[in-house]
Amino acid sequence: MTYQHIRDVVQKYDNILYPVTATVKDGTELQHVRWMCNEIPEMMKTEEVGKIYRWLGFIQGVLWVHGIYTIEQLCEHNKR
Repeated sequence: MTYQHIRDVVQKYDNILYPVTATVKDGTELQHVRWMCNEIPEMMKTEEVGKIYRWLGFIQGVLWVHGIYTIEQLCEHNKR
């Protein structure tokens, strides 16, 4: 995945998570994942790509566990 593709994917996740997290208390898993989505573009300026991929994998795992996306959908997000 290119950095632009990663940006596009995490923006997609942030857009999905915004309405979900707007009505819940601080500290939920989904709010944390949304925070991570917003941090990744900044990380691209200084962090190694391995850390960014680990964060993306964690985000996708949480989205799968919460039933927001299927494994097949998440795999499609990673393709381009």
